[in-house]
Amino acid sequence: MTEADHVARDTATRALSLIEAHERICSERQGHIIQNLSELKRGMEGLYRRFWSVAVGVIALLISACGGLIYLILARVP
Repeated sequence: MTEADHVARDTATRALSLIEAHERICSERQGHIIQNLSELKRGMEGLYRRFWSVAVGVIALLISACGGLIYLILARVP
């Protein structure tokens, strides 16, 4: 093998090593991103459930207030 072949092989080996290190870092980051997205999804599901609980509570409160007002109005009629 010539000197140029050795230089090319060393350069290729160094490049492969850098690419593998980069792939490990990207893989680790991707794992963290996927984990954070799943946590975010769970948080959004909880928020969604709370939103509907509050909405149902407000609707029930408004219906009961309307019912109470109707009762008061009808109770005054002789």
